[in-house]
Amino acid sequence: MTEDELTLEDQLRSQRDQLRRGHSIGMLHLLKGLHDRLGAPLVEALEDLAAENARAQWSAVAAQQTSHTIEDLIAALWEPLRPYGFEYTTEATCETVRLRCTRCPQAEIAQNVEGGAPLLFAMTCATDPHIAAAFNPRIGLRRTKTLLQGDDYCEFEYFYRDKEPR
Repeated sequence: MTEDELTLEDQLRSQRDQLRRGHSIGMLHLLKGLHDRLGAPLVEALEDLAAENARAQWSAVAAQQTSHTIEDLIAALWEPLRPYGFEYTTEATCETVRLRCTRCPQAEIAQNVEGGAPLLFAMTCATDPHIAAAFNPRIGLRRTKTLLQGDDYCEFEYFYRDKEPR
């Protein structure tokens, strides 16, 4: 499909996505400059602030919902990310739900800024366990692979803490 064949809505969406990407890359360059001056304490501060924000935001999301299953969390957290370019699959097992993310725009942005991946990890990926616990304290999360840490995909395993094998 050529640009002429794209609808106005598609063109606007594409421009919005390019602006967001440019803004994110610019912010990451800014954070990288701060990291170069401040070092590890900046990463720790980013993780703490992002975790605090995630807990507050996802407690509020949970308060708006009547059901708080793992499937509800995935629907609220992951489904809205698809239009932004995230690609993932889920697989339910007896005790868990596994989620494999094969495309993450955050990881793609990090490739544009040398040394940016640990900063984006601190602000995004590191919040995942806090999100799960804030949504439902019974939900736990194990992540064995992460795109932002150089893996080929992210692998999440959501489980209920009271059903976790000991």
